[in-house]
Amino acid sequence: MKYKIILSITVLLLTMNFVNAQSSKLKFHSINNIGLLEGGSDENLQLQTINGVSHKGFFGGVGIGLDNYYRKSIPLFADLRQNFSQRKSTPFLYLDLGAVFPWDRNTGTQWSSSQYKTGFLYDAGIGYSFPIKGRFAMNLSAGYSQRFLKEISETSRWYFLTDNMPFAPAPSKDTAHYKYNFNRFSFKIGFSF
Repeated sequence: MKYKIILSITVLLLTMNFVNAQSSKLKFHSINNIGLLEGGSDENLQLQTINGVSHKGFFGGVGIGLDNYYRKSIPLFADLRQNFSQRKSTPFLYLDLGAVFPWDRNTGTQWSSSQYKTGFLYDAGIGYSFPIKGRFAMNLSAGYSQRFLKEISETSRWYFLTDNMPFAPAPSKDTAHYKYNFNRFSFKIGFSF
C-alpha cells in the first residue's frame, strides 16, 4: 500500500510540474539501459526502458524493466532526472520510485507452495550523458537500489497410518510470512534519444 501512495504522489507532482510548463516546449525522450546489479553473493542483469519528457534540464518519465534480484521481477516506476547543465554533455542525478511485480507469483511442489506479493522499489544515483550523433546520447550511471518483496509460504504435513493408529488425521499446513529487503549497487549503460 505504501508504494502505491508514493508512486501516486510522484506521478501527481510530475503532472503538476509539466502542466505549469505548458508555455514552453516539452521534448520527448526515450532512455534504454542495460545494467549490472551487484550485491549479496551474486551479480544479476537488469534491462530498462524509460519514456518521458524533458524541460530545462529536468526529465520525468515512466519506466518498465526486467531484473533478477532474488526472484525474477518486472519493475514499473516513475523516473526523475535533473541535469547539472543545459549542455549536451552533462552529469545528472536520477531517482526511480515504483513497484516491483514478481515474474512468477506462485511457485511450489507437492509439499510446499509460495506466493509472492508486489513490492516497492527505489533506485537513486548519479550519471553522465554525452552526445553520440544527432539526438542520440550515451548514458553511464551508478546508483544504489533497493527492492522490498513479501512471500507467503505454506508447507504441508501428512500423517501416515500405522498399526496403532486406526484413522488418519487430516493433513495440516504450516504458514510462514517472509519480508525481503534486497540492496544492490546498480551500474547501467544505455542510450537515449
